[in-house]
Amino acid sequence: MINLIEKCGWKDQLSEDSHRTIFLVLQHADLTIIERFISLVEEKVSKNLLSKDDSATMQDRLLMYQGKRQLYGTQTIAQDNGKVNLLWLVENAGELAERRKNMEMISLEDYFKIARDSFNIEMRWDTTLMLEQAIQMNWL
Repeated sequence: MINLIEKCGWKDQLSEDSHRTIFLVLQHADLTIIERFISLVEEKVSKNLLSKDDSATMQDRLLMYQGKRQLYGTQTIAQDNGKVNLLWLVENAGELAERRKNMEMISLEDYFKIARDSFNIEMRWDTTLMLEQAIQMNWL
């Protein structure tokens, strides 16, 4: 798909499902792909072809892959064979709720509830976790 986008571009006239699928493939790619295509995702968000939530998710993934703190609380580290997800560290945690609201995202509490109720994943946010510890726990 990356080759196809590079050759033909990412056309605005695609269906909503097509835009979402392209985003999901890019969002789950490695760091070099995310760095290469994040501006294109931002362009699609500005045209309302993707949601602000998509932008936040990709920004957080990029920051996590770079070993930095995330902004919107979308990225986690799977623990206990995926039964528990630990929230990746957050920059200026006291401002998280407002940043999420500005990106039209649900509250972190609702996000945790959906993970528990829909996917049987317990979400945890350890505010004492240090960046070096999180990096060691993750695949970075």
